[in-house]
Amino acid sequence: MNAFGIRLLVLAAVAALACPAPALSGSPNWPDHIAIGTASPGGTYHVYGEGLAKILTRVLDLPVTRETTEGPVQNIELLESGQAKLGFVTVGIALAAWNATGVWAGKSPAR
Repeated sequence: MNAFGIRLLVLAAVAALACPAPALSGSPNWPDHIAIGTASPGGTYHVYGEGLAKILTRVLDLPVTRETTEGPVQNIELLESGQAKLGFVTVGIALAAWNATGVWAGKSPAR
């Protein structure tokens, strides 16, 4: 994907998130906050997580925090344990978690 395509994709994602949506924060089973697993400070996921947290906080009318992590492996572990509702991961790590290979060999597949 070229630079124009990436910019277009990011613009579409931001536009979709910025659209007004009914606040569900008063609904049953709605979380009181959302944590996003990112990565170490200075990394791409950390920066993206900060921006996403700001947008989601505004759109959902709900506190959304960026959690500093060691990266995709820890983000999947946080998602699996319920400590995070969102997390940035790479495709290779996600595939290994899904298939219970690599770091996840001998464990239940991540879902």
